[in-house]
Amino acid sequence: MWNSVACNVSYENFLRKKEFQRYKQSLVRISPMINNTTLNKQQNIRIRTKKSRLREENAKEIEHSNQILLKKMLDINNNPSSLNKFKVMPRSMTTGSLNMKNRVDAQNKIMLENKKMLERLQSTHSFYSAEKWESDYEFHKFIKLTHSKSFMKYPKQPNPIFDDKAYYEKFGSMPD
Repeated sequence: MWNSVACNVSYENFLRKKEFQRYKQSLVRISPMINNTTLNKQQNIRIRTKKSRLREENAKEIEHSNQILLKKMLDINNNPSSLNKFKVMPRSMTTGSLNMKNRVDAQNKIMLENKKMLERLQSTHSFYSAEKWESDYEFHKFIKLTHSKSFMKYPKQPNPIFDDKAYYEKFGSMPD
């Protein structure tokens, strides 16, 4: 205990053990502030399956009633009635789109724009110039050699590639 003084070492050990046991018991008695118990997983799964089963049954019931109504409507449409003696012309059995004309027009417009773009691409000339690429490559090679760190560390050595005066006249002065 913190407030008692023990003269004997064994008694002091006894007091420490007793204090530790009290501490452990107090920790065991502490209850959490929130509910941290685990849910029974099987119960949770059963609830989900019941909900999904109810949704499926409801959807099937709605679909069945819709099919019955559709059959009745087709029978009314196909059979002549006592009020109207002539048979109504049935629509085609395939489901058509009311927006078909607009979609076809949009598709034709896209195809026309693609044709125009293809013609423009085919009529342009390339700007590829092998001579310009070669001169740029030589210039960049020259710059890389003159500005590299290793070039600055060592004294100037004769370089068989760049000792041509015409080359230096074309791209600039000779490096020191």
